Amino acid sequence: MMWAAVVSILATFRIEKAKGADGHEIDVKKQFTPGMSMFVMMLIFLGSRTHPSCRHPVPFRCAFVCRSAQREKMLRDT
Repeated sequence: MMWAAVVSILATFRIEKAKGADGHEIDVKKQFTPGMSMFVMMLIFLGSRTHPSCRHPVPFRCAFVCRSAQREKMLRDT
């Protein structure tokens, strides 16, 4: 079910950099959370010796732009 949602979103929208009040694109800084996720902590607790470093990107601004006027109209009409 999650796969269908992701595919539908990507088929309908382009994900672009957000624009500031001046109209210029806002650069996305490559920043990640420190430490490990709870999943990795559980793996360590359960005795797994091999685990990936699980850091996540910090929240950032972006823009979802409709790929076509036809799709935008369809979304607004529903």
